[in-house]
Amino acid sequence: MKIGIITGGNFQAKKGLFNSVHCRAKELMRHPNVDVDIYFLEEYPSLLFKLIFKAFRPNATLDETVDAKEVIYKGVKYHILRTPKLVIDYILSVKLHFSATISKIIEQKKMSHFREYDIIIAQSTTGAHLAKLIYHKYHIPYIAVWHGSDINYTPLESKYKFNEVCSYIHNAAYNVYVSNALKNTAEKLFGIHKSCVIYNGVQDIFMVSPNKEQICKAYNCEKRTIVAFVGGLLEVKNIEVLAPVFKEINSKISNCQFWIIGDGKLRHSLLSSLNDANIDYKFWGNTEQNKMADLYNCIDLLVLPSKNEGLPLVVLESMACGCKVVTSDVGGISEVLPAKYVVPLNQSFIQNFSQRCIETLIENKEQLNLSKDFSWETISKQEYELIKGILNNH
Repeated sequence: MKIGIITGGNFQAKKGLFNSVHCRAKELMRHPNVDVDIYFLEEYPSLLFKLIFKAFRPNATLDETVDAKEVIYKGVKYHILRTPKLVIDYILSVKLHFSATISKIIEQKKMSHFREYDIIIAQSTTGAHLAKLIYHKYHIPYIAVWHGSDINYTPLESKYKFNEVCSYIHNAAYNVYVSNALKNTAEKLFGIHKSCVIYNGVQDIFMVSPNKEQICKAYNCEKRTIVAFVGGLLEVKNIEVLAPVFKEINSKISNCQFWIIGDGKLRHSLLSSLNDANIDYKFWGNTEQNKMADLYNCIDLLVLPSKNEGLPLVVLESMACGCKVVTSDVGGISEVLPAKYVVPLNQSFIQNFSQRCIETLIENKEQLNLSKDFSWETISKQEYELIKGILNNH
């Protein structure tokens, strides 16, 4: 069984989606008689794009890109397929919400890499576009895996993008969603189609450490209550509510410190609002995954007030490390957390969310456990059986 996985983005930014795809691929490779190759579509800025970017944003830096044809990361080989980021495509896709036409035409030249595969697994819209082309040219079936914003946001940006995602879904042999909530949203938008839910899992490094006390001492927080936000500092994460929420928690819980782990375009406004509210905080910025396991073991409460989510890994990872968690009621979070830790988004959200955080810190001693649905062994078995079923019927 020869499987090609197509994903993409920025290889240097190994965040939630990257880690999910990496773990799914690595677990799939453990099955006998399975040959898996991962192809990473890496966009690199053209010279003109760099010049214009520097002219309009002189203090900003472009993300580093991979220049190699192959990269081995944690024992898994990635085949890097580079495509240029062009000014015209940036205008079409980001500003006008059309397809990035020129780069996608260039992508078509990559199809020959895939003609010998039995099946393609396409991660999000990045992989689904190329997988659909391969399907029509070589009649190789593909599974489209959907993680969150590719369903919640991308199709709503324009009619063109809606039709694109719709075509990816209905041409797929099967669609996999990371939560029931995401699957239900897709069915409302695009009608009934071949689909199932296979959750993302948690890596073994995320657990309650036997050295928890020493870790807390190392980070000088063993006698403090640590409340943390982990994620991108973006509008969709509802960043603007963090300062008032932290201020309210601080008024009721003594000796608190608030951690911001992650980065994004709203960093400056968030840190300014925390300073204005006289909040004792520590800004960690983007943090390597191995270090995250230690930080989770120091955190007493993770807060996630997002406006939208698929099923965020930070919730699963923090729970595995023994954190208490309070979130907004969005996406598939309620499929993981008991209802009392999930707060509806409404006009009283800041007050209700803050109160739930305070009550959780003061009163709650409940250990939050993950079901076996979130183990990589279960996930890998489900994905393997799905692939076998598709190939048997193809």
